Amino acid sequence: MHRIRLAILLFLCVSAAGCQPVPGVLLDAEAIVMEHPDSAARLLEGVPAPEKRLSRRNYAHYALVLTQARWLAGENMIDDTLSDVALDYYRTHTDDFAAAHKAYYYAAKIAHQRRQPEVAMTLLLKSRDMLPPKGEWRRHYVVETWLGVFCGQQHLFEEKIRHAQQAYVYADSMERYDWMCISLGDMAHAYMGLDNYDSMEYYALKALRLAEEKGITENTSPKWAMLIESALKRKEYRKAEEYWEKGFGHAPAWTRYSWLSTKADICNRTGRYDTALELTDSSRRMCADTTHLTSRALWALNTSNAWEGKGDAARSLEALKQYIRLKDSIDEKVHSAEVLNIRKLWRYEQLKTQNAALQSQKQHRERIVYETILICAALMLLGAWLGLRMWHRAKLREFAQQKRILRQENELDAMRRKEEHLRTTFFRQLNSRFIAQVRQGGESRKCRMSDEDWKTIFTHADAVFDNFTVRLRGQFPALNEEDIRYCCMVRMHLSQAEIASVVCLEKDSVKKRLKRIRTEKLASAKGSTLEEILSRL
Repeated sequence: MHRIRLAILLFLCVSAAGCQPVPGVLLDAEAIVMEHPDSAARLLEGVPAPEKRLSRRNYAHYALVLTQARWLAGENMIDDTLSDVALDYYRTHTDDFAAAHKAYYYAAKIAHQRRQPEVAMTLLLKSRDMLPPKGEWRRHYVVETWLGVFCGQQHLFEEKIRHAQQAYVYADSMERYDWMCISLGDMAHAYMGLDNYDSMEYYALKALRLAEEKGITENTSPKWAMLIESALKRKEYRKAEEYWEKGFGHAPAWTRYSWLSTKADICNRTGRYDTALELTDSSRRMCADTTHLTSRALWALNTSNAWEGKGDAARSLEALKQYIRLKDSIDEKVHSAEVLNIRKLWRYEQLKTQNAALQSQKQHRERIVYETILICAALMLLGAWLGLRMWHRAKLREFAQQKRILRQENELDAMRRKEEHLRTTFFRQLNSRFIAQVRQGGESRKCRMSDEDWKTIFTHADAVFDNFTVRLRGQFPALNEEDIRYCCMVRMHLSQAEIASVVCLEKDSVKKRLKRIRTEKLASAKGSTLEEILSRL
């Protein structure tokens, strides 16, 4: 038996060699990733050679948390390959729905950053499929919102409306009014893409009213800007100016210079060229970064339009040339960014190929380890079988010994029964003075025992018959003190005549009393005498 336990212990140890616990640094990083993604990323990047030191499950978990930390920290993830590691694992291990959802979700965001819209949409839909149909409303809301954003960028505005409406339902169920405003703004943006300006205005104003009602107006400036753009497209300049006046007060301080440029554009369209020039100068002075190409190009365009309206062609042409130079610089910068993006994609493909090769090598090594474990397990099972044979033979010898012990126990049982008989005889002799007193009285003389005498009898009965009165009271609580006395006399094998002499009653009365105890108090079935019942007790 000792050898079998040793074999089982060795098997469990070898099996546990491939089951690594989750490293503490990984749990620490996961706990702080939402609030401090930079710190979480630094913690995980300090793990040496995680692809070699961690099991496949832990490495996938590591890759997922580090991908999340880098994304939340705002890093460029175009050439990232860790998201592929997490996705490859959780694609087939969906029992942890939250991890599988995050793996698909961040892979979709990275694919979107790589300008792979179809891949991003497919992955985001997969991330939604990982979520349970009920509960997890916050995750459902985020996925539906981003699906709407992706659809809008592909000019699938009707699909964007559908996803925004679903996101609005989730936000409403959580009573997240700020999220409801975002969903309403997404609907307005989609209707604007469809040139349905009335519906756009309806949903934008609905979002603004909700924000005003709930006191969450700090992020409403984009919706006012959308209303201004819509009014300008419809050449409703008065309405555009009204929207500008309302939205400017809610705009963050760092964006107000761009709002002044918008007001300058409105003034140019309404013939107020001097005001447009003043607003452009104010916007330039208010801007903290005067090297921002887009802002400078917008200032130059507004200035050119204002001087053209005032009839100064030379100044207008000079400003227009500046605008064209800035626009060319912007286009060149965009082109350079696209080239850099292509290079990063090429680097990503290279890293992906290298990772696939490394993963194949790792799987080969793991297969060798598993085969070694199986061989060791087979050898241990063989050893266990040999040990079992030896144990079986030892059990046969033990069984023969147990038979001898059982025979001896039976002999001891017989001796105990004889001892019980002797104890009963001794009890009758012990109470002979009470019985003799009863018998000497005869029919003409009755004997009445005192309470102290009965206490003595109860004490002897409990000592000889293993707490007879205690067990009798516990099993049949309906018995009173007089009934207990009758039961003790019956257990002492007194006849009904002797009992009648003790209790100073007629024999028939005693017989009726004993019958009532047996049938009513002890609830005995017919066919059993009171003495048999008490003996069994």
